[in-house]
Amino acid sequence: MATNKELQDFYDTIHCELKPNKKNKYYIIEEEAKASLIKQIYIKNNGNTYILRQKENKCKAIQELFKDKNLESCDFIIIINTNKNFKVFFCEIKSNKSEEKIKKAKSQIKTSKIFFKYLLEAYNFSFNKNINLNIENADEILIYPKLKFANSQKSHTNMQKKYGLKYREIECNNKEQYSIDDAKKFFD
Repeated sequence: MATNKELQDFYDTIHCELKPNKKNKYYIIEEEAKASLIKQIYIKNNGNTYILRQKENKCKAIQELFKDKNLESCDFIIIINTNKNFKVFFCEIKSNKSEEKIKKAKSQIKTSKIFFKYLLEAYNFSFNKNINLNIENADEILIYPKLKFANSQKSHTNMQKKYGLKYREIECNNKEQYSIDDAKKFFD
């Protein structure tokens, strides 16, 4: 496990292109897809929250790692200190929770898990540290907007069992924004 200071040191060494923008005490997650019903999510940093993001247009070395194959990552990775333990969440924003969107989210999350595991191991090796965040036990979250005609609860439960994702429905304001003041409560 790690302490808050150790995780802050890790976070401070990470390149700025892997971090979201901030406004006051909030991280700003901006959805890249123009057609998305969720444009921005504001997540309050209460001193126990760290967010990483692989921006599609900023991390060319990652996105174009292989010739003729773009790697797609999840929208963001959030690490939260929950009572002296850190919990990792891989999060993807989608316009709905159709099976097609869920399959794509699973693929994006898998790519991000591989990347994050490498990032953490490279940090541990380079700085002679031993941070273990139990990435294998991380939660996978699909965030989608509240819609008038949503899938039934039975369908929701079946999809959760089949794909292992947790679902977080949000209701955006008229600017297609949503604010999370308590990340621990929302994600856990």
